[in-house]
Amino acid sequence: MKNIYYLLIIMFCLFSCKKSSTIHYDSTSQNSIEEIYDDEDTDDSEITDGIYCAEIEYYNPNTGSSNTYNLDVEVEYGDLVKIYWPNRGWLDSSHFTPTDITSGSCFFVNDKGYEYNVTLEEKGGCY
Repeated sequence: MKNIYYLLIIMFCLFSCKKSSTIHYDSTSQNSIEEIYDDEDTDDSEITDGIYCAEIEYYNPNTGSSNTYNLDVEVEYGDLVKIYWPNRGWLDSSHFTPTDITSGSCFFVNDKGYEYNVTLEEKGGCY
């Protein structure tokens, strides 16, 4: 009898740990089925890791100067992590906190107090 209880407990654990799924049928074909697991990342965002061309609006509140640039930027795990300047310099996590850019744009203030509005354009860089 004790063995039956252990067996029931093990079976309960196995079935309770099973992934739940949702099945979607393609209306154009009865044979096409897409299965999506609830515990997987199903985010429809098209922002993936890599280098992007971005429009960057820069503002220095100390001097009032501003400018707009098209520069290469690096995205990792949905965060803007690096901005590349044409003179081979860059801004990275030593200058600003990596910022969520999954919406396609973000705002941050760097370590010198300069403000940046970044809007992603095409993937692959500007040049």
